[in-house]
Amino acid sequence: MISVKLGGRQADVPLPPTYDELETAVRTALEIAPDAKLKLLCKGKALDPSAPLSIAANSKIMVMQTSAASIREVEEAKPERMRGFAEGDAVQRTGGLGGRPAARAAAASSAAASPYRFHAIRELAVPAVATPPAGRARALLRRLADDRSLQKVMASHEFSVGLLAEMPPEGMVGVSQSCLMGFNRNRGMEIHLRLRTDDWAGLRPYASIVDVLCHELAHNVHDDHDDDFKALKSTLSREYSLHLARERAAPSVGGGAARAADEEAEAAAGDGTHVLGGGGGAPGDARSSAAAAAERRAAAAEEGCVPCEDEGG
Repeated sequence: MISVKLGGRQADVPLPPTYDELETAVRTALEIAPDAKLKLLCKGKALDPSAPLSIAANSKIMVMQTSAASIREVEEAKPERMRGFAEGDAVQRTGGLGGRPAARAAAASSAAASPYRFHAIRELAVPAVATPPAGRARALLRRLADDRSLQKVMASHEFSVGLLAEMPPEGMVGVSQSCLMGFNRNRGMEIHLRLRTDDWAGLRPYASIVDVLCHELAHNVHDDHDDDFKALKSTLSREYSLHLARERAAPSVGGGAARAADEEAEAAAGDGTHVLGGGGGAPGDARSSAAAAAERRAAAAEEGCVPCEDEGG
C-alpha cells in the first residue's frame, strides 16, 4: 500500500505496477475530476509518466491538481503582462542589451509565452524621498522574475505564480520574536518577499532573497513545514544552484561578463566568503568559488527549515 494526499484529503491505495494505473487509482480514491491535470510527487520529486514506476511500498505520494478551467486561464493569459522584464532588467544593470537582436527577441518571447513564471510584480508604495526608492525594489523584483535559473526551476516543477510582491520589513532579523521573511498566499496566487533591510536603508542580498523565494515556492505544494516540504525546498535550492553554475560557466555575450561578475560577488557576500577583489584569481576561479558557495548554501538548507534567516543584509 501507499499513501496519497491532495490538500486535506488522504487515502491509501494498493501499489500499482505502472504510472497510468497509479494515476487512475489516485483519481478514484481522491475523487478527482477526469479532466483535471495531475502531477504526482514522491519525496519532493515529480514522477515521470513515461518512466517505469519505481516507488517503494508505504511511500507517500503528494498530488498536485490543476483544473481544466485553470489550464485554459493560463493558456489564454495575455503574454504582454511579462513584456519588458528581460529588456528592463538588462538595461537597468548593464546600460544596454548585449547579444544579437534575434536571440534577445527569442529569449524574451519564450519567457513571456511560458505559463510557468511570475505573471506580475508589485513593489511597495514608498515616499519619493525613500532610500532605496521604489524603483530599485521594482528592479530587484524584475531581476527575480527574469532570473533564467529560477525560470528553469519553475518550468521543471510547473510552478505558476500570479503575483510576486514586496512586503514591508516587519520585525528585526534575529532579534524580534516574529520576523517574517516571506509568505505564499493560496499556493502560488501571490508570493510576498521581504526585500528591504530592517532599517529600510538598503536591500537584502540577492542570494538570500532567492533562498527565501525557493522556500515560498515549495509552499505551492506543501502547506506545512514537514519532511516533504523540506525535501522539496532542498530540491528547488539545489536545482537553482546547478542551473546558476551552468549559466556562469557558459560563454558570455554583450554585457553578460559584467553581469556574471556582479552576481558572483553578491553570491559570495551572501555566503560570507570573499571571492572577488584582492585575491588576484582568474575569472574562472571566481566562478568556481561562487558556484561552490551556492552549492554549500543548498546543502545547508537540507539540514532544516529556518523561516527567519539573514545573510548579512
